[in-house]
Amino acid sequence: MAKRVGLTRPLAYLTVRDQLVYKALVALAENDLIRSSPKWGRLGRAQETDDDSITLSSSGWFRAWLKRDGQIWVMNSSCEWLVESDISNFFPSVSISDVVAFVSDNSRLGIDLVRLLEYMLQTFSPLAGYHPLKVGGLPQEGFDVSRVLAHVYLKPLDEEFRAEGEADRYTRWVDDIVAGADTWDEALKMVRRLQATLESLGLYPNSAKTRVIRRAAFRLDYMKAENDDLGVIEEQIKAGTADRLAFRAALVAHLHRRDHPKGWPRVLRRFYTLSRGLRDEYLVERWQTHIEETPDSARNVFDYLSTFRITQRRFRRLLEVLDRFGTVYEDIEILAHEYVCAAPAPGSGSLPVEIAEWALRIVEREAVARPRIAAAACTTVGKFGDETQLRRLLAAYRGWSRDSVVRTQALVVLLGAGLLGSAELQNLLARSRLESLENIEFLIALCAGEKQATGMAFSALQPIKRHQPDRYVVRPRMLFLAPLVATAAPREWRTQSAKWHRQLTSNTRELRDHASERWLFSVAR
Repeated sequence: MAKRVGLTRPLAYLTVRDQLVYKALVALAENDLIRSSPKWGRLGRAQETDDDSITLSSSGWFRAWLKRDGQIWVMNSSCEWLVESDISNFFPSVSISDVVAFVSDNSRLGIDLVRLLEYMLQTFSPLAGYHPLKVGGLPQEGFDVSRVLAHVYLKPLDEEFRAEGEADRYTRWVDDIVAGADTWDEALKMVRRLQATLESLGLYPNSAKTRVIRRAAFRLDYMKAENDDLGVIEEQIKAGTADRLAFRAALVAHLHRRDHPKGWPRVLRRFYTLSRGLRDEYLVERWQTHIEETPDSARNVFDYLSTFRITQRRFRRLLEVLDRFGTVYEDIEILAHEYVCAAPAPGSGSLPVEIAEWALRIVEREAVARPRIAAAACTTVGKFGDETQLRRLLAAYRGWSRDSVVRTQALVVLLGAGLLGSAELQNLLARSRLESLENIEFLIALCAGEKQATGMAFSALQPIKRHQPDRYVVRPRMLFLAPLVATAAPREWRTQSAKWHRQLTSNTRELRDHASERWLFSVAR
């Protein structure tokens, strides 16, 4: 709901080096930290307390959902009232010193690594204006690292509700909390205990998302019956026995519901996923409204669309959606470029030129103000651009600072296109920052034919087998390495590219990505 009215999370985009070190530190401590997590305080990773024996729901998917969310439906079957809440401004409000102390006391990390973790978290949380306030907050990065630390930070809450947890009357999924009560008065006391415990941690319940609700209303709100039915269909798809007409009827009925309960977007996302598995095309003409109504469904929508051949009409409908959103949802703009680059596409004609022209305008307009958007657009220009458009990208490249994230992405595209050479790489070594230097050094080693670098490039270019539907795909950002590898290791390239050609051309006509094949196999390059 918040995203629908334009609110977005304050996402952190860490440098590659920082993200890798942060991930490595937390990974070393993770098993120790979550080992003591009770079954009612779940994170989403495997825990020793996982038990497959609890199966009150009627479908395979819903059994998994029940286990993941820690007995919500066990609770729903026995409690008349449910308390639902989450934490207001959770990640930015977490105390770094308390998290670090917990890691130090409950993991095998040595003192030096704990201090490094503390230093990194403080660096990620700038103190604006030098105000004398407690530095706090975990970065909301896209790799789920902070989620581990945030999860263990709430252990006091799990302890407060231990009796309820052991009786299947309390569950927590990071900061999403559900508890069960027999009476309204008991439910109100739970809300008070929740608030008091969170306040002791410097946190507060989200008043807009805290409610006490009867169990029957809860089932309807989260559309349990519909989710059960979709679980059955999912199992039928796996077994090859799905009734396509019945699935289409259920999909149409869902889309035409006048009421949209809280669980409606979740069910919609599942319909997109199952439609992809069945190759059902009903949503191909109806997705625009769904992104506008539920922007957080964009990834599911684009994953579905990317398994159908992109056409001029589909591309222009995408532009209409992005135009209506303006610049509100940066993540949707990035996902749009990923969709365009991932969908099967023609390798020639007017559509690739139109796509590249659109992306090039974004690069030229957004390189300074919104460099992440411009960097995503660089990949699109590279995949679809003709020589004229790539030369325009080169002209823009010349005007950017050496450490621009856009310049780093454009560099690979222009090297692959033959518009820059190894001399440019040597020139960049002298003045680039550490993050850029690592990329440049890899590219220099690749152009020189060093075995380790060419091995990494071959691995990155290797087509990946995707399912639902089955097909081979190439990572779009890796395409531009192909000409460099072909020059650096020609004998191995001939062997590998022949194998890749067989894999990619084994895709059905609808799933052939001729734009990617152009980069991999065109003799013109």
